[in-house]
Amino acid sequence: MIVRRCKDIQEFKDFHKQYANERIPSAESILRNWDYHFCFYDEETLELLGCIYLEDENGKIMLSGFSKPKQIDKVLEAIHFVSTFMAQDVLYSRTDRKPAKLVLLRAGFEKIDNELFIRKVA
Repeated sequence: MIVRRCKDIQEFKDFHKQYANERIPSAESILRNWDYHFCFYDEETLELLGCIYLEDENGKIMLSGFSKPKQIDKVLEAIHFVSTFMAQDVLYSRTDRKPAKLVLLRAGFEKIDNELFIRKVA
């Protein structure tokens, strides 16, 4: 898997339109946050599989993202890759989606409440 900045803006916008949900910011908003968004691609086909981005929510670093369905192993790999940049920090994530909750738990996040998760990255 390849994790990098978005290589094709139109491809990202089309992917966003297809896979994002109502809780995901606009494609333009994610792209403006250039230093803190990461796309992940299939290593062989270079197909865009998903996006992870970091946001500030009241002083908390929030990890969010979206992907094609059935990409759990790739999402986990991308979360671990992005987490290496946050070695001294705590990451949070908020979701109401059951598949995302399961991924967060597998990625080492702990459940704080029904929608909020925390991962101490160290």
